[in-house]
Amino acid sequence: MKKLLAALLVLLLTVSITACGSGTSTPDFKDDTKVTEAADPGNKAESDTTADDEAATVEVTEEPPTDAPVSRIDALESYAAILSEKDGGNFDLIYIDDDDIPELAYFIGGAHLHQVAVYTYCNGSAVHLGEVGAYGTIAYSERNNRIFGYTGMEANPELEAKYTYMIEDGSMVQAPDYEGYELSTSYFDDAIKNTDYTRQMLAVDGLDK
Repeated sequence: MKKLLAALLVLLLTVSITACGSGTSTPDFKDDTKVTEAADPGNKAESDTTADDEAATVEVTEEPPTDAPVSRIDALESYAAILSEKDGGNFDLIYIDDDDIPELAYFIGGAHLHQVAVYTYCNGSAVHLGEVGAYGTIAYSERNNRIFGYTGMEANPELEAKYTYMIEDGSMVQAPDYEGYELSTSYFDDAIKNTDYTRQMLAVDGLDK
């Protein structure tokens, strides 16, 4: 019996020593370090990819192009093209609004019923504003954007107000007032004859009355 107890005691001591040895084994820090170092480049690559994706989604806002200045020559070429479709008549360049691009006045004749066709240059082309005046005459206020359409011989404030116009966005519209403006006029007899030569001179800005 004593021998059996001694054998069991030896067996228990052996198992205990083996178990303790397994629990106190030293961890391999070198291997852990390798794992950590191997993970870092992966994290860095993921971070770079995220940054690239964010940069790719940033919208690039371009400044809108500034409007190119209106060319006087372009306007005159457009007027020359309009005149080439007319049968004779006279024309004149007048300044109704306050910019440096003239308006075109086209005169059919100088009789009582002959009005004046007026054109302006808007959005890259010559625009017909309408006909005004009588006796081949247009009355306006130079660079004050007023066109006076009343042709009565006597003062009539109601009609003068009704038939006073201005140029707005390529159209001739009724003006809010008519008094206090210096009067300018252009006549059929003082205008330039509409011929091939004068149209060519008009298109190169070389005409003169």
